[in-house]
Amino acid sequence: MGPRGAGIVLALVGAGLAVAAVAGVPERVAQARLLNSPELRVLLVTAAPERSCRYVLKAAQSVLEEEGVPFGVVSAVALLARLPDGNFVRRHPVAIALDCVARSLPEDFGPWADRYVRAGGVLVASFDAGTRDRRGRFRAVGVLTGVLGVEAITYQRRRAGAYTTGRILILRRDWLEVPPGKTTPESQLLTGYIYGPLTYPIAAAEARQADVLLVADAVTPTGEHVPGVTLRRVGRGWAMFANPPLGHLKSYSDDLLLRLIVQLAVLRLTRLPHLHPSPHALGGLVINWHVDADLDRKAVAIMLERRYLRAGLRPSLHVTAGPFRDRPGDNLGFDACGQGEPLVRAMARYGVVGSHGGWAHNWFSTRLAAGRLSPREIEALIRRNSDCLERITGRRVDEYSAPNGVHPPLVTRILERLGFVAYYYTGDSGSPPTRTFLDGRRVSDRVWAFPVMTFGRVASLTELGRAGVPEAVVDAGLRAIADFVVRNRTVRLIYSHPYDVLRYPVAVRRFIERVDTLARQARLEVRPMGEYARFFSRFVRARATFAWKDSVTLRAVVRNPLSVADIPVAVPREYGLVRARADRPVRLYQRIDPTFRYLYTLQPARRLEMEFRLAP
Repeated sequence: MGPRGAGIVLALVGAGLAVAAVAGVPERVAQARLLNSPELRVLLVTAAPERSCRYVLKAAQSVLEEEGVPFGVVSAVALLARLPDGNFVRRHPVAIALDCVARSLPEDFGPWADRYVRAGGVLVASFDAGTRDRRGRFRAVGVLTGVLGVEAITYQRRRAGAYTTGRILILRRDWLEVPPGKTTPESQLLTGYIYGPLTYPIAAAEARQADVLLVADAVTPTGEHVPGVTLRRVGRGWAMFANPPLGHLKSYSDDLLLRLIVQLAVLRLTRLPHLHPSPHALGGLVINWHVDADLDRKAVAIMLERRYLRAGLRPSLHVTAGPFRDRPGDNLGFDACGQGEPLVRAMARYGVVGSHGGWAHNWFSTRLAAGRLSPREIEALIRRNSDCLERITGRRVDEYSAPNGVHPPLVTRILERLGFVAYYYTGDSGSPPTRTFLDGRRVSDRVWAFPVMTFGRVASLTELGRAGVPEAVVDAGLRAIADFVVRNRTVRLIYSHPYDVLRYPVAVRRFIERVDTLARQARLEVRPMGEYARFFSRFVRARATFAWKDSVTLRAVVRNPLSVADIPVAVPREYGLVRARADRPVRLYQRIDPTFRYLYTLQPARRLEMEFRLAP
């Protein structure tokens, strides 16, 4: 059947709808328009604006854009003027009060939030939301304590101990679907690549109600377990508390927790219509091979012979091209434009060749980490590496991976200048492709980071081998990643080296066979990271509006100045398509799972309108 899935063939001709601009409109007028609009939106709730908190808001907005979720930013004061009844909740089913930007919520917002949740809304609060008054002083009781069932501010009793640090222990994966390998094998603590169990800023929070469901604990340095992530059923809705500062963490290259919370609130608890961030609503896998030394020449030949590289599975093959590895003249490099050239040509038949650093693997990364390369030298070495590979393949190099993971933000800016669109990334581990943030700022708007999937504190098969991990465990871990990608219709990257296949030949072969089968079943696609990066760059330019036409009819309008091709519209599965039109003839395809119905086109329309109706 291929990537198109089951076809709904429709000859569609029509026009998109205009959107009123709000640039220059006073903030209160823009917020009134937002709240009066019939469009469905998640609300990002802010308190008194603080300039120092704007980075948190920008980080959250970036994640919602990348997740395809329609949203709006609104002040708590503006919400207090609205009755949070069923009609309001139907248009705004999720309200998110993040760390910093919502810490000084007005006192009256607590009762409003309680009514909102009882009417069916989902309230998400993180870290210090509602814990201070408008003058910045700690409250005796948090504004949201009543509805959350959790007290996030314990300053009156703990004083300096009201805030501490903790590791996140996942208790309920049935609620929070953490990617495989993102927790320690011996426990369920969230981990980072190399770092192992991660330590987060947390509040010394306390559960106040017996009906609070603990989804995750935060374990302090003294061994105390405090609420990490909680859920509470209140009336027809849900109140959720996430202890770590989700927005702040995203701003400093750790966005997985924020994404998991957004996905739980938006996709599971409310099933909000949205754009789905994966081409054709399929699982997507980037298999990133790092070819960096003379050892890889033998290994690549074995991979070709044993069909680890095969038609239909298109990996990203990143090569360090120079003839030396550690120091000039050691002859330990892959030598892409010399002895390795026939292998580069052979690999290029199966995937896309990209650059793995600047000419010499360890020599480049060591000097880069030590600050011994100027920006001009870094750019020259990456260009030299790419020029060699482009001469062999005849194709422009626009993908990159950092040798030994050494990738300061300066390198991303250089990559952007050189026309790269994607890079392998050791930050934000476990997450889908993202426009990563560091030190409170987005590093690039145009070059996409592809965070690596991990196995605890390691990622490559070499690291697993050094840790003595049995092949059966590696086999199960690789299978779990493929199944996770398929089940969640998401895009993830795994990486290793050709010489790693010699450590785990059976596990690698079985993984490739498994992925090949899933691809043939049209359940998964294996593409190079550059292709996915170009999709995501187009995806975040799409603007979707969803609105109730009546009690059973939902209207969706998607616009993109480039194209809406391959971008799925997701609606609750019980809503069937009854009408559609576009600005040019297109064919629609659909996929259905237990939660959503996904529709997309392959034609480059710029406007697509659809109407869905609840099945009787």
